[in-house]
This record gives sequence, structure tokens and C-alpha cells, in this order.
Amino acid sequence: MPMDDMTTLPVASVHDYVRAAHDLADGRFGDGAVFLAGESAARLTEQRIDDFSDRLNELITEFFAPDAAQWESPIKYSFRWILMPVDTAPDDDVRAQSTTW
Repeated sequence: MPMDDMTTLPVASVHDYVRAAHDLADGRFGDGAVFLAGESAARLTEQRIDDFSDRLNELITEFFAPDAAQWESPIKYSFRWILMPVDTAPDDDVRAQSTTW
């Protein structure tokens, strides 16, 4: 697959991101609404990423499982994420020349 400067996201997700940003800017959700986004990367061992994945799944289940809904809340939140490898470990020559690995 050729690399380019485009990222493909599901249309429904893009629509929801744009709509939420507009609705927040318009004050539709009130002062207490939360909109968070971020990106992180780190070199993690298989055990460490398994631990992270398990904890993340526990949080998702705790807060977003069907029986976790708090129907009295006026705001419905969506949580979307992706966890993926982005590169392989650098060889020793590259590692010796860089402090960012």
C-alpha cells in the first residue's frame, strides 16, 4: 500500500467528530461536556502491551458496556480508539545515533 498524506477514517466517525466540535462550539452540550483527543507512542514489550490492552478493555467495559449506561445523563459519549504497531525496532546503528527510540 503506498504511503501518502491522507488518513482514511470511517465516515460515521468523521461525521461525529465534526458534529461534536460544532455542537461544543455552539454550547449545545453546556459547560460540563468533555471532548478529549490525543496520540501517544512508545516502545513496549509484548507483556506490557498485553497489560495495557487488558486494562483498557476493563475500562471500556466498566464505562461503555450496555448495562453501564447512566440514562439520567443528558449527554451520550462515544469512545473510539485504535491500538496498533507503527514501526519495528531500529537496528543498533540507528539506535546509537538517536535518543528518541
